[in-house]
Order: sequence, then C-alpha cells, then structure tokens
Amino acid sequence: MRRVRLLALLLAVVMLLSGCSLLSVNRDGFVDMVPFDEMRYERPDLDAILADADELIASLERGMKLREATDALDALFLEFYHIRTMETLATIRSDSDVTDAYYSEELAFCSDAVITFRGKLEEVFAACAASDLKDDLADYFGEGFLDDYGEDYVYPERLFELQKQENELVNRYFTTLAAQRLTIGGVDYTLDEILLADRDGTLPGVTIEQAIDQYYDAANAALGSIFVDLVKVRHALAQEAGYDRFLDMAYDQNYRDFTPDASAQFSEAVQRELVPLYREAQERGLVDEAFYGTPEMDARDSLMTVMDIASSMGGDIGDTADFIMEYDLVNAEVSDKKVSDSYEIYIPDYESPYILAGTIGYAEDILTIAHELGHAVDDFVHYEAADSTDVSETLSQAMEYLTLFYLQDDDVYDSLLAYKLMDVLRLYAEQGSYNAFEERVYALEDADVTLEHLNAIALDCARDFSLESEWGEGYDSRSWVEITHFFQQPLYIVSYIASDSLAIQFYQQELAEEGQGLKLYEKAMDLAGDTEFMALARELGMRDPLSEEQVKATADLMRDQLLN
Repeated sequence: MRRVRLLALLLAVVMLLSGCSLLSVNRDGFVDMVPFDEMRYERPDLDAILADADELIASLERGMKLREATDALDALFLEFYHIRTMETLATIRSDSDVTDAYYSEELAFCSDAVITFRGKLEEVFAACAASDLKDDLADYFGEGFLDDYGEDYVYPERLFELQKQENELVNRYFTTLAAQRLTIGGVDYTLDEILLADRDGTLPGVTIEQAIDQYYDAANAALGSIFVDLVKVRHALAQEAGYDRFLDMAYDQNYRDFTPDASAQFSEAVQRELVPLYREAQERGLVDEAFYGTPEMDARDSLMTVMDIASSMGGDIGDTADFIMEYDLVNAEVSDKKVSDSYEIYIPDYESPYILAGTIGYAEDILTIAHELGHAVDDFVHYEAADSTDVSETLSQAMEYLTLFYLQDDDVYDSLLAYKLMDVLRLYAEQGSYNAFEERVYALEDADVTLEHLNAIALDCARDFSLESEWGEGYDSRSWVEITHFFQQPLYIVSYIASDSLAIQFYQQELAEEGQGLKLYEKAMDLAGDTEFMALARELGMRDPLSEEQVKATADLMRDQLLN
C-alpha cells in the first residue's frame, strides 16, 4: 500500500493540477506578502473545516456538477494549506522560545489537526471515487489516483490512529527533552548549565564526570522509554500500510531511489575507508584543532556574509536570499531560548521559506546558515520542494561547499575550510554510526525492543565508528536519546552521508575549474524538482555517490587537504 506517499504527493501538486496554485496567486499579488512578524497565528477551526468536508461528501453522494465539485475541492485544499501554515508558524515560534508554553500547546493541536484532516481527506477521495464524477475528476487528481478508492476500499482508520499515537509520542519527547534537568544540591541544572558550572568551578559536590553520568542516566530513562514505544508504533504503522518492515516504509516515504541494501554497502565502504581517517585525525589532535580554531563572529555578521555571497552568486540563489532578507524570514540570533537545532521550513499560505539557524557566535555559523539557505532556495524555486530527501540534502550541503570559495577574509577561509573538511569526516563517522543504530533497531522484533538492548546497540555503533567519548561508556550508550531525528524523522540520517557523497563532488569540480561547481549546482537546482537522487548524479555526469569509488575519492581528498 502506497497511499500514504501518494497523498503527500497529491497535496503538493493538486493546486497546480486544478489551476488554483497558491503560488501563482501570491506571486501575482492577490495575497499580500508580509514580514514574518506580521504573519498572524490563529488556531484553525478544525470542526468547521471537517464540516465543510462532510458537506462535500454529502453533495457528491446526492450528485453535483463538476465545477461545483472542483471548486469545493479547491477550497478544501486551501484549508489544508492553512492548517499547515498555522502548524508551521507555531513550530517556528515555539522553537524560537522553548519556554513559550502557548505555542508548544498550539503546535501539538495543529500537528494532530493535520493528521485528522488527512483522515477526512481519505473519506473525501472515497466519495469522489464512488460518485458519478469519478472519470471527470481524473484530470483534477491525476490519472489513476482515485483507482485506490474503488469498491473494495476500506477507510484506514487504524492507520490514522497509529499516526496520531506516533505524533503524541513525538510531542511528548520534545516536551520531556525541554524539561530535562539534573538536581544538584537542591538546584536544577540543564546540561549546558552543568558544563558552564564546571567551567566556572561552581559545580557543587560532584565531579563533571559524575554530573554527566547522572544527567544521562535520568535522560535516558525518561526519553528512551518514549523511543521504545515509538519503535513499536512504527512497526505497527508499517504493517498497517502494507509493508513487510518499517525500514522499507521509511525509505519509500523519503522518496529514495536506492535500497536499504545499497545503503548498507555504502555504510560498509564508509566504515572501511573514512572511519580510520577520522580515528587518525583524533589521535593526532586535528579534530579539536579544527573545531576550536574558528574565530568568534557576531551571528548577524555571519548571516550578512552568507546573504552577500548568495547575492553575488546571483540567479535563483540571489533571488531567494533577497526575498528572505526583505521579509525577515530568518532567525540567526544566538539565544539560549532557541532549540539546539537548525532547519529550513516552508510557510504554505505565503509560499515562503523560513530559516531557523542554531548559531553559536563563531564563524562556523556561516556554514550553518549556508546549509539552510540551500534548502530555502530549493523550496523557493520549486514552490515547496517535492524532491527526495537525498536531493534536498545534496543541494543544502553543496551550498556549504560553494560558499567557501567566496569568503574574502583569509583567516576565516582557512579556519572554515579546516572546520568544514573535519566536520565532513566526522559526519561520515557520526551519522554512519547513527544510521547503523537505526537500521539495527528497526530490524528488531517488538519483544527485543527494550531500553537495555537499545543502549547496548548504541554503544556497539559508537565503537564501530570511532565515536567513543571522553565521558565513557555510560555517555556512549545513553546519550543517543538527544538525537532528535531518531524520534521525529526516522531513518532520515542516511541522507546526510549519502547526499554529502554527491555534494562534495561540487567542491571537487570547483577546485578543478573555477565556476564549474556553481554551474553544476544551478543545473542541479533546475533538475531537482522532478529528478531523483541517483538519477541526478547521472544527469550531472558525476560518480555514483554510493559507490566505493566515490568513497575512496572522498578519502583521497581528506588525506590531501586535511591530514597531510
């Protein structure tokens, strides 16, 4: 059963098919674009929206004209876009200030409303398929879409109930994560506060090692138990959706054109060719040298550096950067109230990308912002990108590589080049370890999904990929609960290393010939909307990103530019 994926695709393109593209309306000036702070949040009236859907279903059963049906469907999809817009605004404002309980609650409401509305759409589609207008509506939905809603169609109530359970667990995870504290001497400490207290010599009565151990003991118990439940819910989701295993469902939902087996072979090549280089860099002290070698830089200066570079690149990149700055669609402030994460997200009603950058006040913020700008260009050009996860990550990581060539300050360039290449080497080790963890976890039977077993797998993976930390095995086996992708975006992580294996080739092309990397990037952006990941590499004349040949080429580059 692929209906979950088909529905996602339909909702991305149905406005174009029906001639009611929100984008064309916005760009033609019928909907006013406003700065982000003027985008008003209001809780969607879900009951009224569901009532409109029920009225459409009843009208289809009674009989209605084609134009009446398509107008009603247009209105319904506009409502869906509006719910998603409110969900997005709540997400951004909640993540900009995690202490704001109002937006945290609104986000939970909107996330649940999206799932509920998708369930109602299933009923609408079934009514369309059963109506006299089925054949006439084929042009509206796309040929073959309504075929899944024939006489043998059964409303997937259990599927949507499981999706709601999954969403509730994810919301519980983020609420619990935000509240995580360790009480020492009657005072509650966040992890950052523990580290600061140790630095200042004010940690009362315990060593930093003891404090870290106690913190992760509590965090692992509270957050890990949620993940145990999530894994079991996702196993049930896959079965309900007609998949043999959740691994296959996740690959399908990420629109991947390579298999889990191909990913496993790629991971083995990474472990064989690149992990030893990371181990060597650690032993030689090069990791700390690179990561602590970037100069302090005001986050606003980092933002302006990236946006000025984007403007000089021109084309779609420059247009996107100008749009973002004109309408204040970026939060690059350093703040202890923001989530410790970075992302780009799309605001459907305004057809606008938004960047939330987890800046820290050092020059590496340039790369963080450049990465999210790559996503923003993709979304801005393709009206909310419907391309695969791996294509999207290729475009964002390639933007980081290309940004390096435009830096004017030699000291910033030298430090950021060392930082970026070392970060890439760590990426393959770190994300390779995380991907191995996920693939092993989702291969377990439900009876074997226990917190003790998951902690043991995490420790094995840390050892296999040279990620043993200074805090010891307790940290290595338990700190995985802070990897938000495990909870919110399962089996997404492989995209980081797969896409880098293609993105780094833009860097190699730019090294070989000035301007060639940017030229290929522009071509990739043109192709991205309707070209899958492996096909994109072929269209660009680049190496197979999952091949051992490319992994070895990356290893050669690291030896030449980083380890020599």
